[in-house]
Amino acid sequence: DIPSRISQAVHNIRHHQFQLLQAAANSRYYADLLVSTPLLAWLLLEQAIEQHWPMARIDQLSAQKQPQIMMQLTGVGTRSSIRFLRSIKLESGTAAELNTLRLATSNSIIRALQHGQLVPVALLGVLVKYEVLIDSGLLASLLNITNSEKLHEKAKFYSQIWRDSARLGAELAISDAALRLRACKTEDQLLTLHEKWMDELIYDCTAIVENVFYAEPPIPETETIQAIRSYAELIDESREMKHCVRIKNRAVINGQ
Repeated sequence: DIPSRISQAVHNIRHHQFQLLQAAANSRYYADLLVSTPLLAWLLLEQAIEQHWPMARIDQLSAQKQPQIMMQLTGVGTRSSIRFLRSIKLESGTAAELNTLRLATSNSIIRALQHGQLVPVALLGVLVKYEVLIDSGLLASLLNITNSEKLHEKAKFYSQIWRDSARLGAELAISDAALRLRACKTEDQLLTLHEKWMDELIYDCTAIVENVFYAEPPIPETETIQAIRSYAELIDESREMKHCVRIKNRAVINGQ
């Protein structure tokens, strides 16, 4: 029979579940590790399988202190990294989630998520993909999104606005642009900052746009497709649609 403490530890882990149970049955130290910090035991077993470790090697490593185990597996070995692993909430315990976990064990992500709250594994995937959000004040709002698909959509949107705002800040030579972006805690604050910088850049450009015209468009116009024929029209489009297409002026002039 499988001890209840062991079965409870592997309940949410599907990938390598049988091997987890086998290792726990053959090593008291590994069984204790699995019960204490299941995801650390999961990471250990994955590396053991990849590198063909004998059971004696797994037993020996499992007997060490958990930060030492974490250091050998990921290069990050602190007490906070162990607390980080214990705060992660899996969805199905799949191989994809294990891979996300491996990619997310970096100092920057661990630091950003040291708040004691449960962290959905989907959020780790978001932070791996959209690194600009790691130290962002927007992170707290992402924690409140429970649907994985909506979380990825929102993170993608934040990241796009963030990158566009960073470009605007660079063009306006705002020295603390990154700091001001990280200070945004809500979507409204981010969009307000983006719009403010976009308006400033458009205002700075208005003095030089009157005599900048573009070549004839490469495709004919239709009822629904109207060509932009000057820098002034490009700026109007940028202002109306609230995006940074106006920075493509030089590319348009160069026929790109």
